[in-house]
Amino acid sequence: TGTLILLLLAVLDYRSEVAEADRMAVPVPVLLPVAEWDPRAQSLLAWAEVAILRDHTYLKASSYGHHAVRSLLDAGRISLFLDGFDEIPQPLRTLALRRIDEETGQRIVLASRITEYGLAVARGALAHTAVIDLRPVGTKAAADYLLNGLTGRRRDVWRRFIDRLSAEPTSAVAVALGTPLALSLVKKVYAEHNDPAVLFDPVEFATPDRVIRHLISAALPAAYPDPAAREAAQRFLVWIAKKMSQRQLQDLAWWRIRYWTLPWLPPVAASFLFGLLGLLIGVFTQSTPFGVVFGTAWFVCAATTSAVIVVRGAKRLVSLRGMLPRLAVAVGLGLMFGGGVVLVRLLASGLDGGVGVSAGFGVLFGVLFGVTSGALVGLVALHDGPLVSRVRRPSRGDLAAGVMTGGMTGIATMPLSNALVQTAIAIVGGVGFTITVAWTRPAPHPQDEVNALTSYQGDRRGGAVFSIVAGLFSGLGIGVGAAVALGAERGILIGAASAVAAGVAGAVSASQVVAFRLVTAPLVFAGRLPRRPMAVLADAYERQILRQVGTTYQFRHSELQDYLSSLPG
Repeated sequence: TGTLILLLLAVLDYRSEVAEADRMAVPVPVLLPVAEWDPRAQSLLAWAEVAILRDHTYLKASSYGHHAVRSLLDAGRISLFLDGFDEIPQPLRTLALRRIDEETGQRIVLASRITEYGLAVARGALAHTAVIDLRPVGTKAAADYLLNGLTGRRRDVWRRFIDRLSAEPTSAVAVALGTPLALSLVKKVYAEHNDPAVLFDPVEFATPDRVIRHLISAALPAAYPDPAAREAAQRFLVWIAKKMSQRQLQDLAWWRIRYWTLPWLPPVAASFLFGLLGLLIGVFTQSTPFGVVFGTAWFVCAATTSAVIVVRGAKRLVSLRGMLPRLAVAVGLGLMFGGGVVLVRLLASGLDGGVGVSAGFGVLFGVLFGVTSGALVGLVALHDGPLVSRVRRPSRGDLAAGVMTGGMTGIATMPLSNALVQTAIAIVGGVGFTITVAWTRPAPHPQDEVNALTSYQGDRRGGAVFSIVAGLFSGLGIGVGAAVALGAERGILIGAASAVAAGVAGAVSASQVVAFRLVTAPLVFAGRLPRRPMAVLADAYERQILRQVGTTYQFRHSELQDYLSSLPG
């Protein structure tokens, strides 16, 4: 990454020195994190256009035109400096190279670790490519780096170490310190304590690999001098590293941890609330046998449907975005919303035929409500990115989804004889859904928020707003319908129960924070994870064990991730 940035700066310097009349012929270099690109879904230029507009919002100005960036790309006026090719999931790297090769006429610089690049090109090499390997760090450059910022006795210790490096250039430690990784680690581990000359031990550090292995293993003790703090942090970091390595990930997006362990737990918890609501509806309408069967069937069908959707989606790395999933949720929510009002009205009129008939109707409605609500919970749970809690004017897409919800609610409540109540409930459903999706939408570009902690806090606020708004409108709509059929007292009870169930279940499904805390709770209780995992990640970033790009964490060195993933835990 550092080399790529230096190359980019050199290109900009060169461009500034070209005569002004010829400068337009020299492309402007743009640095992009290529690991974000999915070559299965987009061409390189289509992705680059979106990424450049995201990072350089001034190019959206109407004076430049709607397709300014794509025009610059097509004309060869931009050169792409793509960082982190080795962070693309391994199965996609060869495809990514083929997609890059399709962009003839484009000037592209690609940065990667040598091994990962070699494996990818073995199956499909890039045409017309100059491959440049990094040379080992020279002694003078290493000395300047290691001595920078040191004074007094510590500078003398390091001066003697550097002199010995120069005198023994073929030693294992000298060869190992020819890489930026080893240099940064040796300075971190020995900067303030002990003598780095111990690395010249020919027995303990006989090979460069053993030197680097030692430095990597010493990085955590150097960052966490207190043994208790180190033990707690290492337990969590080892767990994180293992999960990332199993999934061939370099980026740690905190909101995706919910899919790493017990991904079925949040939808099952939401389904339990729906089942409990079904039982209460039966009790409040004096149809307890119906309520018991209805609530049980609702819970079982909802839990099964939602868990299957989430588990399969997580396994296939499915992330639902855009208008189509939102409209699907709007349709299903409207049908359930209106169906709930009709059901209460049906129960108010009485179910003739005894316990057997009540149980039969309970199974029928439980399956219908369970499958529908399970599909809704599953779809909502698969959205990618933390929620953005912000009061804003609804967009056209929000309004379209709200109209869909209101329309489906109206259709579902058609069996009601009171057209006024039917219309009122449809309006409540439509307005409620519009406001909910407008105020608590998922982040359009979750990696690009300010940092991980602010996105976490934003999602936590979004979950609270989602719970309050969705619960309020759900309780209001169903409560009004119940009050008309059963009277004000029981209408209030059913409305309150619906508000709590819909609000909490919605927050469990939509909020990444709630789902994250829910799936990690058993591991926290067992002592395998810390009670405040985000605080540990933030602390690891401050101690330079992790680095942060937007809201995404990465281990400071990929070798450190590999080392931690190899530890027991």
